[in-house]
Amino acid sequence: MTSRMTAFIIAAVVCSILLTGCSESAIQPSSALPEEATDGLTVMTPSAGTIDTYPAFNSDFVATRRISVWLPEQYHSLKAQNQRFAVLYMHDGQMLFDAKVTWNKQEWGVDEIAQNLIDTDELIPFIVVGIDNGGNDLRYVEYMPQKPFAMLPESIQSQIYARQEHSYKVQSDAYLRFIVKELKPFIDKHYATLVERNHTFVAGASMGGLISWYAVAEYPDVFGGCLCFSTHFPGGYDVQDFTVFNTFSTYMANHLPINGSHRLWFAYGDQTLDQYYPPFHKALQEQFTKWGADPDWVSIQFFAGDDHSETSWQKQFPLALPQILASKPNDN
Repeated sequence: MTSRMTAFIIAAVVCSILLTGCSESAIQPSSALPEEATDGLTVMTPSAGTIDTYPAFNSDFVATRRISVWLPEQYHSLKAQNQRFAVLYMHDGQMLFDAKVTWNKQEWGVDEIAQNLIDTDELIPFIVVGIDNGGNDLRYVEYMPQKPFAMLPESIQSQIYARQEHSYKVQSDAYLRFIVKELKPFIDKHYATLVERNHTFVAGASMGGLISWYAVAEYPDVFGGCLCFSTHFPGGYDVQDFTVFNTFSTYMANHLPINGSHRLWFAYGDQTLDQYYPPFHKALQEQFTKWGADPDWVSIQFFAGDDHSETSWQKQFPLALPQILASKPNDN
């Protein structure tokens, strides 16, 4: 295979993952208020616990989308005893719970893994709020960290936009406002949650990993930590170019809380798209060391043989959750 053909195949794969990623069809905008129903959507059936589905959660900041709230089996009995629950917000909500309805027939297995770790008292009781991505047109622009993107030369921004098949601009700041100002207040009002920062976390993979650490950097008083799987640190379509990563690094140095107040966990593999990620994560580790990051609170894990898929993230997920939700946290 020629180097030109190899480059073409890599570009096609990256384009597919960035635009569709862990996505399925976009939900059509609706002016309806959030209500529990599943009209017109594929129904996700959990293997453990229950899911409250809000198929058309309206927003002043982003397109309407489905929200799926996973509750452990003991949610109602513990709630009756005045138990309150930590909350994990997760991106690409379509892919979390039920492989039968995902585009690639894979899932994270969030419900089974979370239920098992709660049942065995390895984790404090928590709920998961799955946020559907906005579809192929919106996934990249909603998950790409906006302030670092604005730091890029206009020529680089233009090159990235030229690969998109739409005219949308990066709008992750609006996406985070949706979570912080609309979704979180709704969840805290309707569920028995622990509302404080140290019980509120965010997680995602690939582009979802980018928006997860960016959420902590932008709203350190809201989110107490993040889990970032196979984070797409190249940022764009050239998976060996450090230009975008360098802007991430500059932004992180000034905004990401790394000194023992927030739990930050990153993971990556070395197969499929993840084969290009080791140099970026190694560079990030060097930066964290240089900045004096507390290794008890900030961690980067390498999983040899893992690839860029829900199958790999499902393997890593039970190792990640105790970093933020352990029943006996190693708090300072």
